[in-house]
Amino acid sequence: MSRNRDILKELNALEQISGDYLKIINSDQYRIGTNILKMKEVIKTMNFSKMRGFLKYRKSQREIAKISSVVHKEVKYFTGSVCLNKGCVYTCITAGYDIPSDPIYCNDTVDFRMFSDDPNSGSQIWKVTNISSLNMEFRGNLANRYCKLNPHKILNLDDYKYAIYIDGNIQIVSDVSCLYMAAYKSPIGIAMHRHWARDCAYLEAKACLLTGKGNACKIRAQVQKYKDEGFPNNYGLCEASIIVIDLTNPVSSKIMNAWWEELVRSKSGRDQIAFPYVLWKNNYAINDVGWLGDNLFFNPKFRNTDFGRHNR
Repeated sequence: MSRNRDILKELNALEQISGDYLKIINSDQYRIGTNILKMKEVIKTMNFSKMRGFLKYRKSQREIAKISSVVHKEVKYFTGSVCLNKGCVYTCITAGYDIPSDPIYCNDTVDFRMFSDDPNSGSQIWKVTNISSLNMEFRGNLANRYCKLNPHKILNLDDYKYAIYIDGNIQIVSDVSCLYMAAYKSPIGIAMHRHWARDCAYLEAKACLLTGKGNACKIRAQVQKYKDEGFPNNYGLCEASIIVIDLTNPVSSKIMNAWWEELVRSKSGRDQIAFPYVLWKNNYAINDVGWLGDNLFFNPKFRNTDFGRHNR
């Protein structure tokens, strides 16, 4: 019992340090300072191509700010005791898009699995499975999404009660086993963070178009289809960078299958737009999704290791 108390004290201290760090790098001062330094470097090197890219990026961010607002003023996140059920944290990295980071904290109840096209991308903690062994027809980004949305197909369900997907740019800082309870208590067996600035798939589509994410033509067709079917505005929006799945809940595999099928159908490449629509089509609300927190970027259990490409 005293050992458990000691572990919780250590985890609380670790998350306090992580939380302080996140407050700094998410502050306006840090962002403004970083942008000034980037601009100074561009001017110094007279790299006009980079200058155009930087100015285009800043313009898109100003446009996105017009359709975004901080949804939750007081940032909270899911807490709980260490879970003793066996679980798996998994990720998928293709074409060297991300450089994986080893978790700062891990315990014996959680395995770390990486699906990759590079057999040398693992570590002493990350166990690599070559995606060619999955016998799928997809490559690149779609292969990544297949692994992301199909844990019930790529993992041995006899080994794990739950799975936690993380993007390749996410580093685990503290215990994540407790997050299983957020999915376990959900009627659909899935838990995610709410989006920090938007609660509408249509606004998310606009943000993707502004930043050049996904296939613009297919995104427009995707949301037009949703409108034609009567999918409402402001239905809710989740961050899809971290997903906790209760593998024992049959509804979770049903929703994940439908999510994957909708992503393939739309050909837009943007799963975050498709998820609320899939919930709506299956008669579930955004509040049926287990809650991990109000803002992923302030959750002290995680750290985003690449803000450049994976911008908000």
